Amino acid sequence: MSPVIYRAVMQARVANIQALRGLAALAVVVCHAASRSGLDFEVGNAGVELFFVISGFVMVKALSNPDLFLLRRAARILPLYWIVVLTAFAAMTIAPGMSDVRPDFAGSMLLLPLSSDNRILAVSWTLTHEMLFYALLASLPRERAIPLATLAIVALVAAGFTAAPQSPLLQAATDPINLCFVAGMALANVPRGYAPTACIIAALAYFTAIQALSIPASESPARILWFGPAAAILVYGAVFSPLRFRALERLGETSYSLYLVHIPAMKGVAVAFAWLGLGYPNAFWLVAVSTLVGTGMFYVLEHPMIQFASNLAPPRIRVHQLHRLPDRHGAVDRIPQDEGRAVLYRESSLSR
Repeated sequence: MSPVIYRAVMQARVANIQALRGLAALAVVVCHAASRSGLDFEVGNAGVELFFVISGFVMVKALSNPDLFLLRRAARILPLYWIVVLTAFAAMTIAPGMSDVRPDFAGSMLLLPLSSDNRILAVSWTLTHEMLFYALLASLPRERAIPLATLAIVALVAAGFTAAPQSPLLQAATDPINLCFVAGMALANVPRGYAPTACIIAALAYFTAIQALSIPASESPARILWFGPAAAILVYGAVFSPLRFRALERLGETSYSLYLVHIPAMKGVAVAFAWLGLGYPNAFWLVAVSTLVGTGMFYVLEHPMIQFASNLAPPRIRVHQLHRLPDRHGAVDRIPQDEGRAVLYRESSLSR
């Protein structure tokens, strides 16, 4: 594989991962908007499984420098999260009747596992899972981190089925949804793809069928079986597919802001509509305003934070790993050292 082709392949993979982030965030937003409007978009909950598979995939790519990765992830995730939590907590304090949550401020700020009654931000449970996964990988020897993390997650999930833990921490650690991280790590080590576009079509058709048949998959104890494999197949297809999904790529850039702020934004839209005497907003308004607020927050807050996180330290390149790379047929070519730096730098944007 020539350096030019390899660079194009890596750029396409980064772009498609970003597009999947956009799809996952949009699915969750539409799901929550539909439920608040008396509609059903049950399958949108699968966006969480999709996020977790992506995280497993990306984390493997960052193992060459896990300390720097964790520093950058914390610099990107936590400040924006804290801003949203503080704003939501202030709103709960000023107008306590707007929410029936008994907020645990310290636990929410620290992303501790909390019950739904104590979370200031409803979606924070997913970030708790992400942080537990990052911490697990960072605590393991780098050379054996993937197999050891896989064994640990599988063992914890198995223990959860037998012990039925009651504490929020043990429930989070043993939740079967963590198997999505394992799927993502496995995908990161697949050398080449077979029929990736067909995999994308099959996964999307499967999710469409779940919605059309009104299967309550997200409420099922077997949720991971309903959503996890299809999410992994979708990531597999997108990583290897030559297709590009440019509209979703743009949404993917703002996906974290949108994911964090969409529920507070929906509550704000409902309050505004009630104050104007317009009744309760329909799903269109909830999605539209949430997307606008999320996009605005990305450009005003998140994007400057990303720039800051990127400048914390230069990426430490392990160029020797890029000197010999398998092409799609399994053959091996050498890549010049400078070209290898450029390729890996672009690939490192997966983690930002």
